[in-house]
Amino acid sequence: MPNYTFENLSPIDFEMLSRDLMQKKLGILLESFGPGRDTGIDFRYSSDTMKTLIVQCKHNPRIRFSDFRRKLEKNEFPKVQQIDPKRYIIVTSASLTPSNKDELMRIFTPYIKLTSDILTPQDINNLLGVYPEVEKLHFKLWLTSTAVLEELLNRRSIRLSELELRRISRDSEVYVKNDSFEKALQLLEENHSCIIMGIPGIGKTILAEMLVLYYVQKGYSLIKIEEDISEAYDHDYKDIPRIFYYDDFLGTVSPTDKLGKNEDKRLISFIDMVKESSSSRFILTTREYIYKQAIRSYEHLSRAESSLIKYILDMSSYTRRVKAQILYNHLYFSEIDLDLKLEVLKNGGYLNLIDHRNYSPRIIDIMTQKNQVKDISHETYMLQFKKNLDNPQLIWEKAFSSQLRVSSRNILLTMFPLSSRIRLSALEEAFEEFHSIYSTMFSVSRDPKDFTTGLRELDGTFIRTYRDDPELSITTMVMYHNPSVRDFLEKIVINEKYFVQIGVRMARFVSQLDWLWNYQSSGNSEHVFRNHMISSEKELLDAMVRCFKGNGKPSSRSKSMIGLSEDIGTYYYPRENIVTKIGFIMNVQSLVTSQSLHRFIGRQLHDLSTQLDERKLQLPDCVSLIIIFIDWESNTLYPVDMIIDKLQNLILDYDRDDLDDVMEVANLIKYADKYLTKTDISELRDSFCEIMDNYSGAKDNVVEDPCFSDPNEYYDFADEIDSVGKILDIETEEYTDLLREIASGLEPDYDDYSGGYGGYNSSSGQISDNEVHSLFKTLPT
Repeated sequence: MPNYTFENLSPIDFEMLSRDLMQKKLGILLESFGPGRDTGIDFRYSSDTMKTLIVQCKHNPRIRFSDFRRKLEKNEFPKVQQIDPKRYIIVTSASLTPSNKDELMRIFTPYIKLTSDILTPQDINNLLGVYPEVEKLHFKLWLTSTAVLEELLNRRSIRLSELELRRISRDSEVYVKNDSFEKALQLLEENHSCIIMGIPGIGKTILAEMLVLYYVQKGYSLIKIEEDISEAYDHDYKDIPRIFYYDDFLGTVSPTDKLGKNEDKRLISFIDMVKESSSSRFILTTREYIYKQAIRSYEHLSRAESSLIKYILDMSSYTRRVKAQILYNHLYFSEIDLDLKLEVLKNGGYLNLIDHRNYSPRIIDIMTQKNQVKDISHETYMLQFKKNLDNPQLIWEKAFSSQLRVSSRNILLTMFPLSSRIRLSALEEAFEEFHSIYSTMFSVSRDPKDFTTGLRELDGTFIRTYRDDPELSITTMVMYHNPSVRDFLEKIVINEKYFVQIGVRMARFVSQLDWLWNYQSSGNSEHVFRNHMISSEKELLDAMVRCFKGNGKPSSRSKSMIGLSEDIGTYYYPRENIVTKIGFIMNVQSLVTSQSLHRFIGRQLHDLSTQLDERKLQLPDCVSLIIIFIDWESNTLYPVDMIIDKLQNLILDYDRDDLDDVMEVANLIKYADKYLTKTDISELRDSFCEIMDNYSGAKDNVVEDPCFSDPNEYYDFADEIDSVGKILDIETEEYTDLLREIASGLEPDYDDYSGGYGGYNSSSGQISDNEVHSLFKTLPT
């Protein structure tokens, strides 16, 4: 039998649980009146035979019996006498003894006829054992239980850190179920995948988490994808009940910062596979404007866009009733000082919050966290609350500008270009470099303990630290407290020239400079750092000379420098090849004016021309380079025609019997068909057809190819063949069907599993001022 205390439910949640249990127990439908209506009725049932049945809920888990009895006798009994029901039932979270029940029954005679009509926590737990479907429906109940949390932490199928699971637990306490849950759930059940989109702070993540919890309690194993869709391919998905969850799958700033090579293709492929599976589900979240950027930037996402299942979360999902309940739940569970809660209640101040034009669940959450408001007096609390709704950036601005020490600010600025979740040791390494340059630049004294003291000051407000799963060999991790911190920092760095200057001085790789050069602010196509970079062309030249001379062996610190990896605490040396370098200088050359810079760029192009003469470049690099030069052909001061001619000659000298070479050159048709004559294209088609003919039917040759190690690689290769076939107008179905057949044969089979979902009846979104007042009157003070 369950053994819940119900302390982690708000009065609203407790009433809904009581209603569902009583409806099951009595086999009737109860009318709901909600909390706080001063009539002595929470739920009612009337019929010709029963006259009137009243159910009253009292959520007082820690109240003393003497106080509980006095309140019922003084406040509730007179109301019951006035209603004169046939039967009166009390459902309470207060713990009562048998003698306590007898005493209450005497008080409420003749309306309470049996002590069994006074339901205590023990009785409620008993009913939950009888009706487990109610327990499963109320996921807040079981997730917020300490025993259940411990059990989940020990389940190997739930790959979450303790801190993350407890955060989700807290989110579930304050979450208010609304129409968005039911609509997104229906999409998931019908299509097996759903992308939840919306503006920052609207509640995408908490909606996704609640959907995840729903599936976890149905027996699904959770696979949380942190960095790359390849993590999902490591797990069975075909028929085993799994819920895959990928939060911010396109990144928090730009999809070009998040998606790796071919990840868009692999992502679409995995979505398609989940769609065909009998039981797996896939939940993804992203910001709406980033999704639109990705559709423009990635071919496979663009092609699949019309078939992707999306749920756009907007404020229409938050009715006035839901907004009021969200604020109520946050205040109920908040540990902020009582004086602050009283300020919200004073003169109905909560109405100004729930009716604010910029109502935001994120602002409600932040302004009811103790560590976020510890420096706000009760006299100014409501004013600050409303100011933050007016301008969400203010939440972090005052603390960042006037309350944090320099070292703390520099930790946050160091984090900005790195992953939003990184290893502590890597952050410290990058911070020391950033802080050293900053201190020299502004003549700021440094202390060996700057990182430690700064981290301690930030932890719990701007950032949070935790220990991840030891099985992954990851120790202490650092992440932003929530995404709005990074949104705020972006506003800071795009207006601070010194941030770019430090980034340029720190750079050891061309890819770092390229990150700064191409960075775009949220929802904006403007490259915000370029003007700062070219305003100090000498520093840019010094950085380019340093990066172009790099021998691939960086200093001990530069592994974690600005703009490198999105990996979780794993920083790699970026692949610095000729394409990266030439692509960057061709971007820069159109805007810089320094003669020294132009001479440097000229030398790089001359060196490239020499390498082409010596035939030192591989075919893929040649194809990539010719596309770069074609893009800049009409917007450059440099004589690139000769380089293009050399690249063209090398490309057309491809191996006609090598499928990779043929496909590489064929892809050039999409970008630079004018450099391929009709004869060239005809020869490509002949070579491609001959290779396809040789492979068709040669199943064993393909299987034994060491390049193919798992089913996904077969599927990817089949997609590439299809793509080239379309470019060359050649039918490839015979060969690609063979590849997909092989891939399918390598996938494991699992027992069939079918899932279902339970419905949810949401309350009407209409709620009057009086009903809101009645609701907040029940807030414990």
